[in-house]
Amino acid sequence: MAQISMQHKADLAHHVRQGIAWLDQSAAGTNTSALSYAALELRFAIERLAVHYWCALLNRPIEEHDLRDIQSFRRIESRIYELAGHERKIEKHFEFMRIFLATLKVERPLHTPQIGRLSNYWHECSEMCHIGWPLASSLTEVGAAAFAKLSEIAELLKLHVDSLGWPVLQEEGLKQLRARFIAGDASSDDVLAYMRKVGVWAKETFPDGRPSRFIGEAVPLDSSARVLRCVVCRWAQLARTCSDVCLRHNLLATMVLSGGHKTKSRCESPRDQGPVIEHVDGGFETENRGALRQRLREPWRAAVRNTRTGNRW
Repeated sequence: MAQISMQHKADLAHHVRQGIAWLDQSAAGTNTSALSYAALELRFAIERLAVHYWCALLNRPIEEHDLRDIQSFRRIESRIYELAGHERKIEKHFEFMRIFLATLKVERPLHTPQIGRLSNYWHECSEMCHIGWPLASSLTEVGAAAFAKLSEIAELLKLHVDSLGWPVLQEEGLKQLRARFIAGDASSDDVLAYMRKVGVWAKETFPDGRPSRFIGEAVPLDSSARVLRCVVCRWAQLARTCSDVCLRHNLLATMVLSGGHKTKSRCESPRDQGPVIEHVDGGFETENRGALRQRLREPWRAAVRNTRTGNRW
């Protein structure tokens, strides 16, 4: 049996636990005062969950003017819709993310937030926090009905609290693919194809400072995709843009793509004397700049001269 706490806590599940603890004290609705406290805690829980979603969607440090968004539940609800879109768009976003989780074999629940339903539940809990409820609660059937409704609300909130929350995409390619998926222009097969093209893995990080860890099973990179590999530490990444960076050695590599031919990119050190990364038929070889200059044949000599005069590839 959950224990009633004399202090509020900031964690997401706290008010759900307190609501359930008061429901236990209500003896299935007989102790009606306990039902009122359960309703208050569950209303707090709905607001806390809404703030959790709002923070994720804001996707930046909270500033002082943002606090106006959480002055009332109605304002939080409106802000969520502004940031995330209408209910169908929210449903499609979570459907999109569940494809990722299933493919990565991450066995964590990801429930779609039902903002409209949460709003209805918030109003029902609020009704039990006004004087009309104590006056009507003397009727046995009223207490039993209230207990059933609050138990239903508590179960839904527990599902959402145990869920992974509200995933936010950072990569532009994923954002574009999600937009096509929501519009009906991309299917789950397109999502899987993209994952195989870029290679995807999942890592879990903890806000309390615990070491992060990999979860699920990585989706390996398609062998036909072009990959840059740092010649110093062998760290590899997909060549998606023209400015892929090795974070360990601060080497900027610029990739030139051309179908079926050798393509070169220079990994520039602070003294502009770094090694060269060369792409040969889907694989990568590395050698120092001097050796490469000796080996290159025309027309690549002219290309190297252009690079030295400032035309960056």
